Amino acid sequence: GNVLHKIGTFATAGYQDGNFDEAKFNCPQGVAWLDQKTLFVADTENHVIRMIMLEQRKVQTIIGTGVQGTDVVGGNEPLQQAISSPWDVVVYKTKNLDMSFHEDDSQVPQKDVLVIAMAGTHQIWAYFMEQTIWWRYQVQNANSLIPIAGNGEERNRNNDYPKQASFAQPSGICLLRDTQEVFIADSESSSIRKMSLITGKVSAVVGGANNPMNLFAYGDVDGEKYSARLQHPLGLAHHPNSSSVVFVADTFNNKIKKINVQANSIQTMKIVDENGAAFVFNEPSALCATPDAAHLIVLNTNCHELVKINLTTLIASVSYTHLTLPTIYSV
Repeated sequence: GNVLHKIGTFATAGYQDGNFDEAKFNCPQGVAWLDQKTLFVADTENHVIRMIMLEQRKVQTIIGTGVQGTDVVGGNEPLQQAISSPWDVVVYKTKNLDMSFHEDDSQVPQKDVLVIAMAGTHQIWAYFMEQTIWWRYQVQNANSLIPIAGNGEERNRNNDYPKQASFAQPSGICLLRDTQEVFIADSESSSIRKMSLITGKVSAVVGGANNPMNLFAYGDVDGEKYSARLQHPLGLAHHPNSSSVVFVADTFNNKIKKINVQANSIQTMKIVDENGAAFVFNEPSALCATPDAAHLIVLNTNCHELVKINLTTLIASVSYTHLTLPTIYSV
């Protein structure tokens, strides 16, 4: 619970690069580590991606102009590419997808790709940090930025061809490295979907409707695939020790749920407080599991607190309170 870094100007929204004390954010949402020294931030209402360098104690914009864009094609230089409401980010490490054979895959160089849930244009984008041979043998140059899934239409449309799929405000994303899939909280369709990072195929997981035009299939029902119901989920996290479990912050239902990704089923977690009573969430929006898989950390947004859940007992306790946006905290 000890605060290690406070990054950003306290209680003052804005857009400014610089050291930790002078930098400003505006509703930052998702974060992802590149390494132990470098953190990416989806600075949502500034419509930019920021990079935090812990050793230098600096914040730097790497993607976006600071003005909301409507472009669904991309391809401009990252700092000249206007983007729209980036919500979450994950770092994906991949070898070149050129079908070449290697006797020892562990010796094959890995390329870093930043995958972005672009809520404003209803797409998934990617920032290629190095030259990368991508799907269908397409060469993506270093420092290039393009949408990789979604055509910009506000729909819940799955497809084998990623550019023909459609999303409806994709928000939280998480990466399952074992299966090389990104799971997506598609908030406006109240569904969880997934995208293969090997082929780009977009598939249904749980929630939503089979009709891609129906964005009103919401509710609060545990179950499988389209029989399940969620309401505006925002956050996702993978289980560190299981390739079949994804946790969901079902935001407008004020619940934390667990997905079995192999069965395409979802179940509400029966979380209690230290006295055994049902723990009260108020629009939880983000979550992550600790590396040892012992606890789940939940941002209980409207209570301005971090909640720690023991994944064995499902007992929750408040580990940090009085949080104020838009500051980024590291604990």
